[in-house]
Amino acid sequence: MQNKSQISFEFIMIFSLVFFALSGFIYVINDRMNEISVKQEELIMKSLADSIINEIVLASSFNNNYMRRFDVPVKLFGQDYNMSIEDNFIHIEVIENGNVRIEHFAAFPIHVKGSFIDEINLTNTEHCVTKNDFDGVRISKNQASLDVLSSSVRVGEEFELYVSLHCIEDAKSFTVTVEYDPDMVEFVEARPVIRSIEFKDKNPLFEDYKLIFNFENSPEHIDDSIGRYSYGYLGSNCVTGSGNVAVLVFEAKQSGDSKIKFDDRINENLKILDCNTNKFTKEGLPETRSDALFSIMLEGCGDGILDFGEECDDGNWDNTDSCLNTCQDAICGDGYLWDGEEICDDGNDNDNDACRNDCTIANCGDGVLDFGEECDDGNLVNTDACLDNCQDADCTDGYVWQGIETCDDGNTDQTDLCNNICELTYCGDTITQNPNGLGTNGATGIGDEICDSEVGAACTTVDGYVGNNDCLADCSTYTTCVTTEYCGDGIINGNEDCDDGNNLNGDGCSATCENLCINQNRQMIFYAPFDDDPHDHSSLNNGGNAVGVDPTNNAKIGQAVLFDDILDAIVWPDLLEYDLKNCFSVETWIYFEDLENAKTIFCQRFGPQDHQSFCLRKHTNDLTSNNNTIIIEICDDETCSNRKQSKSVTMIEEDTWYYLTITYNGHRLKVFINGIQEGNSLSSFELFDSDAALFVGDTKDMVIDELKIYNYPLYDAEILSNFNLP
Repeated sequence: MQNKSQISFEFIMIFSLVFFALSGFIYVINDRMNEISVKQEELIMKSLADSIINEIVLASSFNNNYMRRFDVPVKLFGQDYNMSIEDNFIHIEVIENGNVRIEHFAAFPIHVKGSFIDEINLTNTEHCVTKNDFDGVRISKNQASLDVLSSSVRVGEEFELYVSLHCIEDAKSFTVTVEYDPDMVEFVEARPVIRSIEFKDKNPLFEDYKLIFNFENSPEHIDDSIGRYSYGYLGSNCVTGSGNVAVLVFEAKQSGDSKIKFDDRINENLKILDCNTNKFTKEGLPETRSDALFSIMLEGCGDGILDFGEECDDGNWDNTDSCLNTCQDAICGDGYLWDGEEICDDGNDNDNDACRNDCTIANCGDGVLDFGEECDDGNLVNTDACLDNCQDADCTDGYVWQGIETCDDGNTDQTDLCNNICELTYCGDTITQNPNGLGTNGATGIGDEICDSEVGAACTTVDGYVGNNDCLADCSTYTTCVTTEYCGDGIINGNEDCDDGNNLNGDGCSATCENLCINQNRQMIFYAPFDDDPHDHSSLNNGGNAVGVDPTNNAKIGQAVLFDDILDAIVWPDLLEYDLKNCFSVETWIYFEDLENAKTIFCQRFGPQDHQSFCLRKHTNDLTSNNNTIIIEICDDETCSNRKQSKSVTMIEEDTWYYLTITYNGHRLKVFINGIQEGNSLSSFELFDSDAALFVGDTKDMVIDELKIYNYPLYDAEILSNFNLP
């Protein structure tokens, strides 16, 4: 018989064996159950990945404007998870305690561009797949918005409401076109008032929807019919100044077994700013959910990759470079200005407007006949049929048309070198030419024609400048149409001092046939600037005797001398050593304060008229001559019994500076005022060889400045040049 202690030990041993056996069995069961749970999770993750892949494949097989809605769970197995697309794989991983507990990879059967990794803890389970012209196939969170394409609209105008029901921004869904009902436009106080609008729309998507129009503060509204196409009508209770608001509400309806479920209300206000002008304006877009989950994009323009059907793809939507936003190569005529390549682009193939077909600006000389052009031969040459201003060449246009015209002097004058049919004139053309021989084409030498008539006809000509002869056809001798006398013909005629047969200066006879005092050392022999005294300031330093004159600041240069009394004068006696009876010039500036008392300017004489050689003075008051002119007087004997005078044409005025010059070349005395010869020159005489001094004055109310004397006659051009000096 066993005792109690032995029985207790055996019981304990048996219980321990049973416990260990049961523990092992339970462990095996738990391990098996864990293995089953993991496989179930993998199947669920695979199912989620496959559903997304199927949505993308389905979208890629449809035409454009496809849209489909689907949901994804917020958590997997009660845990956070991540989803990513990268390197053509979709990757799903479950996060537990910050670590990846389980993950799943799946490959896409289509080409995937780009990659995206979503954040942990997805907050939006509503997603959709779209396919359209702009983006290809994409996946993202659902969003919707409304816009008004027109910023404002007036009576009789049409505008559009742009409704976007899409998965990403800028993906079109459908548009609503809003028009006025012409029968509902009334005139209040001569101003149009809209009483109603109507709308029509077309839904390009594969789902039904519903539109609702409402007026704020009004129970009136329209529930649009559900379907792909719809029309509606909206009445207006507009009151001037009321600022009534029209509200457009968009709703999407779940259709059949579709996974799409939109329950968002997208509101957009169209406010009537003023009933009298009936302007509508957009009041602002509603808030939308635009944060993307991830995106998968098939080939599309602007992605920087050249796809089938694309001529180019530079990765942007800029229309000013070589690739347009349609992924077609930029060309001239596409209407877009290609920066750096085109000067213009008017979008047409009209080569006769302001922009050429090569996208350059139209201009004369480009070879294209434009408006306002008579011709355009592609050059700017003036010797062909088209001038450089794109006008037809013509006789008298001033340009010789090569091969057509012999000459063209730009006028219709028949008496010059070129006649009015652009042919050279000639002796025998029956028209008398007279431009100093140019019109005779060289046949009669230099000179004007006296006649030009038929052979044998009488004409006045000069055979050696004497007699009458007949015109001959060949114009080869002086018995034909020859000229009158002229300077340079070798014969001294009329007012000529000399004629050496040429038109050169510096050879003793000037180009105007005046004696130039040959063998003369041309120099200035006297200069009195009157800046501080009346002395000669040239190298001669001749001293002058001043009587009653005063310095004045009223001068051309520096100071001048004022003669304020009738007896005021300045005398230079030692100028007698210079022979002024052969060749000389005197120039000075004068200014009359009062012409009534003005008389002598400068003279070479002794006493009132004794031994006078020449004198320049203002004309005195008398009844026979013009007053206030300048007179030059000369004498050829000591009593001045044979006096000659020449009066200026210019009338002298008070308070005005005048530049006076006299020149003498041993034969002719001339007077110039302000560089221009005045009156008739006095010629064919020799000045009286006076021993009198040169004096200035014997006058009143006259100012003189810058007196200069030269031992030679100044040329006309030199006198004019000296007048123009500052």
